[in-house]
Amino acid sequence: MNNKKFIGLDIGASHIKATSIDEDLNVNVEIYPIWKSSLKGNINRINLMNAVVKHIIKEKIKKYGKVDVNIVTSIEMAYPSFNYLDFFNRLSQNLSQVNIYTINEKFVVTPLHELESWANLSVSHALGYIGGKLIDTGILIHMNSSSTIFVPVLVGNAVSQEVHYSSGLGMWIGALYTDIHMISNESFIFGKKSLISPSSVTILDILLELDELSLKNIMSDYKSPVSITEEYKKDSFYRLLKLLGCFPTRKYKNSRSDKEYDLKNQVKISSLYIYYKLLNIVFENVIKILSDLDIPLNNLKLLLSGIGKDFILPDALYLFNDKLIDVESYIPKPYCIFLESFSAALSLYEYITNSKISLHEIKWGSDK
Repeated sequence: MNNKKFIGLDIGASHIKATSIDEDLNVNVEIYPIWKSSLKGNINRINLMNAVVKHIIKEKIKKYGKVDVNIVTSIEMAYPSFNYLDFFNRLSQNLSQVNIYTINEKFVVTPLHELESWANLSVSHALGYIGGKLIDTGILIHMNSSSTIFVPVLVGNAVSQEVHYSSGLGMWIGALYTDIHMISNESFIFGKKSLISPSSVTILDILLELDELSLKNIMSDYKSPVSITEEYKKDSFYRLLKLLGCFPTRKYKNSRSDKEYDLKNQVKISSLYIYYKLLNIVFENVIKILSDLDIPLNNLKLLLSGIGKDFILPDALYLFNDKLIDVESYIPKPYCIFLESFSAALSLYEYITNSKISLHEIKWGSDK
């Protein structure tokens, strides 16, 4: 008899993540990249997502027999024009060996047939489920490649927020693929603040300029398909020059010293300014949530997760240094990086078995 599998599926723009937990609490995660297709536009991204989700579920059925799947969708995949509920209903009807669930706004696992509409930002519900287990009062802050989710927790319960950007729930600011113009429309060059050009520059280019080693660690954790070659670094530097309106072959004279400006140094200085603006956006959103919910500071905990937890988030929240908690102290990599799918699988396990389990009971990376 097969060991029953509980599968959490997180549908993002760069990857689809599938975390499996079995009855013996063995857990494993698989990553399905769809990032390259996402460059071609939203229609191709949706079509590929459909195909990959079908493939994953069919493979799980083939391997395990009847499966239970808890599906959540990300901020990047929240397209009002796409009917997730209709898609998953048709999938369920065509594949009789799968039971599909999601997590609702009350952080409760719900069978597909009970839904009247799909919660497009259901990853926030998955994060709220695990956040309520790990901290008593504070905010779980989960930074992905293109977005960040903020889930407040009060007295051990996640607080449901309105699904719009002004609520502070989510923002289009991430650790890799966020366009610079989402962060700032200006920077410093040659001692003057100047508007930046409409160039295709992302946070990845900024981090590559400031801390290549940390960037490579982030990309490795996230299974990024981008390869940082010497050619890539050269192209990235030229993109930053274009952003600042500079030409690599032109000489720019410093009137104060009567010497030429060092363009490499100027690019690094400008990158620092943009990075500072990124950190300030994250910090201000945390302050907004603290103020809105009147979260007491004396016992506040800020739980950091996702690929931004080791680098960007600690920099942004250094004023709260004594209140920061790395989720890796509870959940090891890669599960704390792909926390949404892990929480979806865990919540499904607890829902179906009507049990509550301790994270200490889980056998990490032992599922076969």
